[in-house]
Amino acid sequence: MASRRVFHPVDRILLPLLLLLVVLAAAAPERALAQDPGGAGAGSSAQLCALDQRVADGICVPCPPGATNDAGDDPALGADTTCACAIDEKVVSNACAPCDHGSVSAGGDRVPGPNTTCAACDENFRVGDEIPASCVACAPGTTNVAGDLVANGATACDAIECGVNERVVSHACAPCPPGTVNAAGGDDASANEDTDCDPVVCGVDERVRAHACVACADGTTNAAGDDASGSDTACDVAPAFGDDAHGAATPYASFVGAFCTLVPIRPRRR
Repeated sequence: MASRRVFHPVDRILLPLLLLLVVLAAAAPERALAQDPGGAGAGSSAQLCALDQRVADGICVPCPPGATNDAGDDPALGADTTCACAIDEKVVSNACAPCDHGSVSAGGDRVPGPNTTCAACDENFRVGDEIPASCVACAPGTTNVAGDLVANGATACDAIECGVNERVVSHACAPCPPGTVNAAGGDDASANEDTDCDPVVCGVDERVRAHACVACADGTTNAAGDDASGSDTACDVAPAFGDDAHGAATPYASFVGAFCTLVPIRPRRR
């Protein structure tokens, strides 16, 4: 007859504990993977900050409004990080703010951080004479390229020079009216007075049509001097030999005609 094994009371306690330990050990890797899908450990991708986030007090927080930051800041490194303001923005009270009117910035000012300024003037602005200096608009009829540095002190704008066949109207260059020219150009748009173009004057046997000088038609004529900036003009019918401009016989032609009538020309005899 086979002997029956008798369990000691201690075995009745140890066996369940051993089974529990085995189950817990088998489940531990699954729990670790669920908590750290990237592979566990400080600095893993699951713990890095996302796009437009920064590290503050060991955690990822959003960048201030208007600021940006690449993804990848690591809270495990223990240091706070910053975000960047956009082009034509500056830092004011740990936030990104637009540059003052007429000033520009290359962007990239770090926030949070000390207040910054927009260091250069925009196109058609200059550094003013006041202290502290700032960017002011160019006077009418003047211009300036962008980039004057406020820190370098006052600058000036350049007068606008009008081109050929242009004139000044209210400190701006405008085309000459039809029938007029400004052959030399060079009118100063910063001056206090408007300028004029010169009328085109037609030559002999020319007339005005649509503010341009055109040749007279065959059989017509015209004296020089028609103003192409005005209304259209016409040429006159060319007089026949011995007639005046109105078609009437001149005294010389009348005398020749009367002489030929009174003294007929006879053929010579051989």
